Amino acid sequence: VFGTPGSLLVQMGIPVDAHSSRFGPEGEVAPHAVVSAQGGLSARVLQTFDTLSVSDVAHFTIGARRFLAFAGAASSPSILYASDAALAPPVFERMPDLATSSASSVRFFSAGAPYLLIAQQGGDALMFRWNGSAFSHHFSEYTLPKDVARGQVIAVPQAQAIAPFTAPDRHGAPAEFLLVGAFPNASGANPPATLLKGRREVIEGMRGPVSVAVSPVDGRHVYVASKYSKSISVFDRDPSSGMLRVNPSASYWSAWTASPISDSNPPGDGYRTPEAWGSPLDGIQSIVVAPDQAYLY
Repeated sequence: VFGTPGSLLVQMGIPVDAHSSRFGPEGEVAPHAVVSAQGGLSARVLQTFDTLSVSDVAHFTIGARRFLAFAGAASSPSILYASDAALAPPVFERMPDLATSSASSVRFFSAGAPYLLIAQQGGDALMFRWNGSAFSHHFSEYTLPKDVARGQVIAVPQAQAIAPFTAPDRHGAPAEFLLVGAFPNASGANPPATLLKGRREVIEGMRGPVSVAVSPVDGRHVYVASKYSKSISVFDRDPSSGMLRVNPSASYWSAWTASPISDSNPPGDGYRTPEAWGSPLDGIQSIVVAPDQAYLY
């Protein structure tokens, strides 16, 4: 039960007399705090939460942990609590807050990894990704090397409600979708809902990566050498977010990268050039960027 101020975790029970009820699957008899008007249900408070101006709450589990995420309205951050999922009843402890502004809705979903969606009336919607220790939607100077998971800022301003779901795409394959409804604009008109489709990118030509180099001066480029593809793939990197985007025109993909010789693609009886065998990247093991970024060795 969330409210302003403070939120409650309550357990429903069956009254046995004016002061006590049976709670939980074991039928524990304990004092209740309130009884329904019809007298058939009761409730007791298990835990209180230090929340202020909450607009929504989501309950979910990840592995052996149970979570409660409170969407903080107004200028309040969104608040996250976690408990050992084996505890009955659960005992929640506060985790680091989620930096949001005027959050109006919070939803959890899983698509290869756990995600938390928060709609913001005062800004874009945020998609946080669980990296094993915390939820994050961007990289910062405090991001640990192991915490490579990240989320996304979704450009849907004035978001009011957000709903993730899975459905077949036009090819019949399962796909992730996100439906976002917005608050009325300044003129009072209701904007149309926004439907977004998830996308997963696969980079070809990177079989057997053996070495990675980052441009040392500005950090705007990442180079990946792949032994079996006999290639060097170049990615443009956004220093503020860490987002990578492959740059085909800057990459060095040999003839072998696109058409490696194998039992299913034999060399035949004709002459094959050295480039067809992956030259000059045949046997590549390591790469390094010059300090001035002028050369790649």
